Amino acid sequence: MFKKLLLLAFLLVLAQGSIAAIFLVEPVDQMLESNDTVAFGKVAAGETLRVIVEKKSGLAAEWNEISVNQLLLPAGWSAKSIETDKTLIAEISLPRKAEVSTQRIEFTVSNKASPLFSETFYGGVSVRDGLLTVSIDNLDQGVVVGHTASFRLTASNDSIAPHAISVESSLPRYWFSPISVSVPAGGKSELDLNVDALAYGKRGFIFKVKSELNDESSSFPASLEVSPTLRGKFFSGLVGFPFFSPSLFSQYLLIGFLAVLS
Repeated sequence: MFKKLLLLAFLLVLAQGSIAAIFLVEPVDQMLESNDTVAFGKVAAGETLRVIVEKKSGLAAEWNEISVNQLLLPAGWSAKSIETDKTLIAEISLPRKAEVSTQRIEFTVSNKASPLFSETFYGGVSVRDGLLTVSIDNLDQGVVVGHTASFRLTASNDSIAPHAISVESSLPRYWFSPISVSVPAGGKSELDLNVDALAYGKRGFIFKVKSELNDESSSFPASLEVSPTLRGKFFSGLVGFPFFSPSLFSQYLLIGFLAVLS
């Protein structure tokens, strides 16, 4: 009798599993059935892809666990699972030097209390280079000494995962401090790169934009024509390299302090 009840329970679980649904939220919004395959999109080396499903299954029982078949992942790839109040999240991290390729990832959603209540689905991703494009406007500018010049940076991300970049320059750090920028998946980020013009004259330099996740980078030659003011000429003795005779350095240093106090 016990064996018959166990068999009946097993058949009921299978029947439930055959009609259970998987409500995929990210990276695409789609309802899936068992063994469905969905194309997620493109990712870049070093990024972390988030796959999110709702806990609801269309039945009384809910999904409360999502797992990735890590045996089928390429070398260097890793995965972890996160549970929230209403969703299950699988995070798949690519190595910094992930090769350009197309991958099929296997996911399983299940209920811990009913191990037989589970479904599997597959997601396809394309690993590609050049998904992040960066531009900087007004690379040649003029400004009065002691003022700030702003260069507009725009970063567009064609990946289904967010990306992080850093911006540096060949200027002294007291002219421009390096910054980090987060670029959302399928979106763009815009910000001003503010340069403090602390000495007069023409200044050629380079902005370097580097990925914080892989080895891609871009360089942008720029120039700044800094016009002097009377106060600025004296103030430059404090913050700029002394182009005047070294024997006059102490005098310019004194005048510079007076300029600060003025």
